[in-house]
Amino acid sequence: MIDLWIVNVHPSLPPCDYTMCRLVADGAGGTVHGGHSLIPPLTSGGLLPVGRHLATLDELHDMFVIKAPHPEHRQRIFSALELYVSLARDLLPRATLWVDGGFCTYKPIPPKDVDLVLVVSAKVVRHFDQAEWTRMNQLLTLQQVSAGYPQIVEHRVQPMGGLVDAFLAEEENPAELDLWDHQWSRVTDDNGAVIDGAKKGYLEVEL
Repeated sequence: MIDLWIVNVHPSLPPCDYTMCRLVADGAGGTVHGGHSLIPPLTSGGLLPVGRHLATLDELHDMFVIKAPHPEHRQRIFSALELYVSLARDLLPRATLWVDGGFCTYKPIPPKDVDLVLVVSAKVVRHFDQAEWTRMNQLLTLQQVSAGYPQIVEHRVQPMGGLVDAFLAEEENPAELDLWDHQWSRVTDDNGAVIDGAKKGYLEVEL
């Protein structure tokens, strides 16, 4: 594997320390469109290294469907994610997805869903009318749900038939973003228990 770090200090750039991007060679990360993905190589445990890593949907598909264990199972989840993204784009002029969960690992057990935080601007959602909020709620994981007809009480209802586990965060709320960064950086065992002291990375996809 060859890691190339390109540091741009061109004088025409705005004042800053530097801007940096990483190119991964020798097939270490996902590869799309004949170029190299910015998704870094996974650790020996099949996890993303610590940090929030930019990616496109194509790169995510290449790395965590085509090249991953259980690709046919993962393709079904990814198809649900693609439809989810289409619905979110219809509703929001701009948003970001933080993508996590077993889907973004090479664990031997197939993932049951893909975990998302939908990061949006409060300036947009505060102007939603009731119909828009209904559409938004249909994109989110709902907890402690009760319905009059049929008469049911559910602990948890996830969108896209349960293949997506999604939550909402406002980009203007740093405390909320820090909370989700902490949550998405945790490592769990096969039973869902948090492993103390262990951390991993996750992906960021612009819609």
